[in-house]
Amino acid sequence: MEKFNKPDDENLESKIDAINSFSRNNPNTNKYFILVPNSVKVLEDKLPAFALVDDELFYIDKVKSNLDKDIKFIDIYDELFSKKDEYIYYKTDHHWTSKGAFYAYKRLGESMGFYPHGNDYFDIKEVTDSFYGSLYSKGRFRNIKGDSIELYIPKKSENCTVEYYDEKKISNSLYNMESLKEKDKYTVFLNGNHSLLKINTDISNSKKLLIIKDSYANSLVPFLTGHYNEIYMIDLRYFNEDLSKFIKENNIDDTLILYNVKTFFEDNSIEKISW
Repeated sequence: MEKFNKPDDENLESKIDAINSFSRNNPNTNKYFILVPNSVKVLEDKLPAFALVDDELFYIDKVKSNLDKDIKFIDIYDELFSKKDEYIYYKTDHHWTSKGAFYAYKRLGESMGFYPHGNDYFDIKEVTDSFYGSLYSKGRFRNIKGDSIELYIPKKSENCTVEYYDEKKISNSLYNMESLKEKDKYTVFLNGNHSLLKINTDISNSKKLLIIKDSYANSLVPFLTGHYNEIYMIDLRYFNEDLSKFIKENNIDDTLILYNVKTFFEDNSIEKISW
């Protein structure tokens, strides 16, 4: 597990101000925000004695209490904590598993007004049991069992295309199965991070969703293709255009800001949201 260090107060205030400014500049899109707690908080009972870390939940609540009222904060800590004995975080990597993302998706549906599918809607397929992620590389522990990656595939076919703007290519799958032959197997989800991509689905409701995100969103998005006709994903670490203009030009109905706690507090690219 990665240690969490409390953020600088001035830096945190700057990020919240940027998000609130974005909200005020975009009154015609519904705005939602998820801060995903990391394993160091949800699984803190597994920490050894005297392994002191700052309290992620305290700072999640601090962000929540300072957001404009037009932003609906979706709290998923309780949901994840109630499932802490299940396989919701990888052991060798900093991401949540597909199962962790699935539980967040259920809470998301309740808040965003769509009916989330249950487990029985999906065929759950293990595509590898030898994933060694970022924590394995950093920790240098060896002779440990690898993680498994599961894909939740709808039993009823959901056709979609993924357009990668930065690579100027189109795929007919949310999954890059070739990534399973590589070291970073988490990139099986949408081929990793991109500045901008667009997912078109065969859902006929004409609803459009924009996700402003880090890599935690990559394994959550496959659950959302059954609820939106178009899904755009923007990673502000690589995207340098006018977000408000993008939202207006593409008639975005819902905007979801989704970050894990550690990335949100350590990476300043979220401040670009108000450009």
